[in-house]
Amino acid sequence: MANYTIKEFRCHFAGSPEVSRIFSTEDYKFILVGVGNSQYREIYHLQVYGNAFMPLQAARIVDMDTESILATYDRDNHTCREGYWFFDTSGPHNVDFTAVDAAISQRLPHNTTFTMNCWALDLDHQQIKTWCGGACEITAKFVLHGAKAEPETIEFEPETDH
Repeated sequence: MANYTIKEFRCHFAGSPEVSRIFSTEDYKFILVGVGNSQYREIYHLQVYGNAFMPLQAARIVDMDTESILATYDRDNHTCREGYWFFDTSGPHNVDFTAVDAAISQRLPHNTTFTMNCWALDLDHQQIKTWCGGACEITAKFVLHGAKAEPETIEFEPETDH
């Protein structure tokens, strides 16, 4: 990752009376990137109360053709937290999916919504597969150019009554 030191910390506080007086049962996840001699910059911070996210997952490096990104994804039954970064000589950059979002939006029926994060994003296959308000299913393939995801193909399948 462009010769940067990356550190991930996952912590859980619970149990002893001393800790319980200071913290409720909580899980923390931090991703830090080295920026100098023994100095780090936090790029991800997740603080979970009451074991809502179980268990916190390790971040991973995903190789996508000629690019690699750092990815993290944690979920519970109702939501997720995620982060995706591209690294170059100037440091980490959030991966920008704006162009893919716009390409999908152009294909949707009027007054239809969709989500393209969390469960819909498949980095290993460079695609987003999502449903749009019960009206259709969309599969969007993308390529990564640095920190920008660019749409490659958008397949639109209208839902049919069974």
